Formats: sequence, C-alpha cells, structure tokens
Amino acid sequence: MKIGFSYGRCIRDIVKGDVDINDVVVIVSGTKTDRSRLDSLVDDYLYRDDYLFGLDRERCHDIAVQLWESGKIHQPRDFGRHRGKIMEECVWADLFPSGDTEQDPMVQAAWQEYRAMLGLAGKRRNIDKDTAKTNWGSHQ
Repeated sequence: MKIGFSYGRCIRDIVKGDVDINDVVVIVSGTKTDRSRLDSLVDDYLYRDDYLFGLDRERCHDIAVQLWESGKIHQPRDFGRHRGKIMEECVWADLFPSGDTEQDPMVQAAWQEYRAMLGLAGKRRNIDKDTAKTNWGSHQ
C-alpha cells in the first residue's frame, strides 16, 4: 500500500509497471485541477521528460482517469493549503514496511516501540512468535 506525492510521476511509475495501481491508497498532489481539465494536464505531462515523456498517451490518460475517478487524488490546494516542496526522488511512501522485515533492525525496533505504545494504552495483547511472523507476512 502506497501514498504518492506527485500526480504526474505516480502516473509514470504505474504506466511503467513499477507500481501497481491497486497498491495506491492516495496521491497527495501539488496540482489544482478538476476532471474537465484532466486531459490537458496529462497532455502537458507528456512533454516533460521527468514525468510522462515517451510513454503511451492513451495508457497515461487511462491511469490518470482511474486514479481520479476512484477518489485517490487529494489536492491540498482545493482547501487553501499547499502540500509543500517534495524532493524529486520522493514519489512514494510505503504505508507498511516492505521487503525482508524480519531481518531489518529498524523495522524490528519500530515494531517493538509500537507494541510498547499499545501496552501503555492498555490495548496490547499477548502475541506468540508464530502469530507475529504471520503478521509480518501480511503487510508485504
């Protein structure tokens, strides 16, 4: 599950097959557009080499429309806010850890801190090791 931070670059990564559209939870976009201007926005992105240049126009439009119509585009500018500047290479964030979480010490530490917070809130239940391993696998 992923959160995107650039409408155009997210479309790019989905069209290229780097990200599955079904893994997208939301895209927090710096754009301020509406459905009637979506085609012209995507056409503009097709001429930018850091966005959609060289990709299939029809496929880019299809992905843009799917994301829009599924309600996955959030535009803070619609609410008088600005998303803020995002570094160019920061296109996606994983909602859950991916990769080999059992071997990653940072993920292990975060998991332990999370469990400690649950304990402080009175919501921690005892989880045996097999259940914990099952939980790791369910988030990949």
